[in-house]
Amino acid sequence: MNSVKATSPFADNAEDNKNSDDQSHETAVATATEDSSLANPVPSNTFAVSASDLRLPVLRIAAKIGSLCDDFGPESIVVDGDLKISDGKTPIELTVLNARKEYVENIPFGSDKTPKVFYSEEEVLALGGTFERTFENGQEVEPNSHWKTLVLYCLVKNPLEEDSSHFPFQFGDDSYGIFQYTLMKSAYTRAAHKFITAYSLPFQQDWLTGSFHLTAFTAEFNTPSGTRKVVVPEVRYGPKHGDEFKEWARTLIPAA
Repeated sequence: MNSVKATSPFADNAEDNKNSDDQSHETAVATATEDSSLANPVPSNTFAVSASDLRLPVLRIAAKIGSLCDDFGPESIVVDGDLKISDGKTPIELTVLNARKEYVENIPFGSDKTPKVFYSEEEVLALGGTFERTFENGQEVEPNSHWKTLVLYCLVKNPLEEDSSHFPFQFGDDSYGIFQYTLMKSAYTRAAHKFITAYSLPFQQDWLTGSFHLTAFTAEFNTPSGTRKVVVPEVRYGPKHGDEFKEWARTLIPAA
């Protein structure tokens, strides 16, 4: 199988992108002036790029309300906020490149406050935080202070018939894109365990061992205050990867 390697700008050993000065050697002889520095100006700066400058496009599942639902319909799987890649019923094949767990402060809906993010349960518990909600007589009396969250950096195979700049990486006959996918609240409850269990047991702590198939559907949740319908992800195991794919994909791993 032929493949085209692409080195990730997120990798620890990746070099910053820089404009080359090589062409100055090709035009070393100035014909229009005695001052060759005027004939061949050297840029005063370079376009240096580091990992902190980059933001991965986001993969999201449209809920039953909101702008994504209005534009693409509920349960649609959308990348970068502008491209629908599945109606939610057609599986999307994704491979996790890297991941991290977060614990995000639960703030009231509509608040302009930025939630604080922690990276261990111990930090949250030390501050007196909670992950469970308390109900009395069907009414919530004590909300959880933080949400458990799983942030995934995914290599997604292009499911579309046409080429797209959203999927710039090529392996064999398939193109791929790298997206951030965050599971929080009901999405975390529904699907996070599948990813975490796969990494810990069958994948033997190597995300590149295999892939997943992602779909979406509307689930009903029974709560003390009644039944709620929520769009949630459905995750199933996909094909395993061979050594050649693993070697190629490992060059694309972003920092978590």
